[in-house]
Amino acid sequence: MEMNTGEYIERCVTDALERFRSSETGFPPCRTDLSLYVHPQAWGDTSCGFGGGAGQAITTATTVVVIDELNGRAAVYHGRFAYLVQRVGRTFMEALASHRLPGAIEGGRAKLEELR
Repeated sequence: MEMNTGEYIERCVTDALERFRSSETGFPPCRTDLSLYVHPQAWGDTSCGFGGGAGQAITTATTVVVIDELNGRAAVYHGRFAYLVQRVGRTFMEALASHRLPGAIEGGRAKLEELR
């Protein structure tokens, strides 16, 4: 059974809170310290930025970005968890505003360095 958008967003927020859990205190940030961005994003294939075997069809997926405003981190989801940004910067926010965030395979390593 496919989950609705509200359930998907709630799962993303819950997952992000765990990923943001402080190694010093053991506690995640409060929900009031989070910013949430949700938008449709088009992809060149059905992998939605995850790579692997995918059909060659333009596909739109709901992108969810949860930002921990206290610590400047972001968790990015393209249908599922894609990557964590340790330091949100101007370039990342510009990519977010233009709905052109990199996919998981692009987001890992080199592309994230550019987005700081």
